[in-house]
Formats: sequence, structure tokens, C-alpha cells
Amino acid sequence: MLWPAPWAQQRLARPASDAKHIDTAMQLLRRATPSLLKSLLQKLVRHYGTSDPEPGDVAKGIPKHVLLVCSVLLLFQHTGSFVPELQTYVRGVVALLKRAAIVAIEDGYPTDDVIEATRLTPRDLLLLAAAFKEHKRFHPSPSLAKRVASFCLGCLSSPRRINWQAMRSTSKASLGMEPS
Repeated sequence: MLWPAPWAQQRLARPASDAKHIDTAMQLLRRATPSLLKSLLQKLVRHYGTSDPEPGDVAKGIPKHVLLVCSVLLLFQHTGSFVPELQTYVRGVVALLKRAAIVAIEDGYPTDDVIEATRLTPRDLLLLAAAFKEHKRFHPSPSLAKRVASFCLGCLSSPRRINWQAMRSTSKASLGMEPS
């Protein structure tokens, strides 16, 4: 299994069944591209946050918090991929840190307790992304992986959320796009 997995099993072991879910999620996501993992991270926070009914199983009975943390951990160690729009190679950790900052701003801003516990803000994530982009020999520590995963879990459980579904309905109605 991957290097952060023991921490993931310890951190996520709410019910005893989570260890099985972590193994299933890692197998399911192991071959996913960085763009798919980033998209999953954002969609989990945007569409399956605290407002949704529990248990929150999204895929193959895997709880959303397990999918989110496994996505984060896999991105942390992904070597990266070529991004045609940017005409450059982007490491997984850089892509993750940038997307986590965007998710916090656009979808679910973590509570002050989470920010204090992780000692991370969206600005910090973007600064770290810039450092990892510039210094390709730098590799994230397991400690940083834990903090970023906890930050992303804070986004998932945040009460500071934008209700995109309601905004979409409101804007369509205001434009006369929905039947009356």
C-alpha cells in the first residue's frame, strides 16, 4: 500500500469498516489520472458536503470522507502529468494544493478550528504549490499530507458552503429560462 495509508487507516478509522473501505478506495483510485482525482475532490465537497444525508456513500459503498482522503493522498504522491492547456508538466502535489485552495474558496471554506489545527489557509496552499513547482526536488512530508488531508476534510464538513444548485436555479429563473 502507499506511504500515507497507515495514517489514513488510523485517522479515518471511525467505524471498524473504514479500513476495508480505504483498501477498496485505494484500489479503485490507484490508476486515476491527476485531473480525475482533482475533479473527484471538488465534486465530493461541492455535491456531497454536510447538507447531504448520511451515510454519504458515493461509490461502491465507500464513504465520502474515505474517498476524499484517498484522493488527496494519491495526488500527493502522483508524479504528475502533462497539461496541454498550460503546455507544461504539473506534479500531483502542485495540482492538489492549487485545487484544494480553489475548493476552499468556491465550495466549502473550513471553519476557524480546522484552519487553526492544520495551520493552513488557501493562501498557504497556493504558496506551497508555488514552492513545489519551483523546486522539483522537494517532496511533501507525511506531516504535510496529514495537514492538507485534514484541511480538505474540513472543506467537506464545512457549514460555510455555497449552494451551487440553488444559485443555478435562481439565476435561470431570473433570466426567464425556467417555465413559470
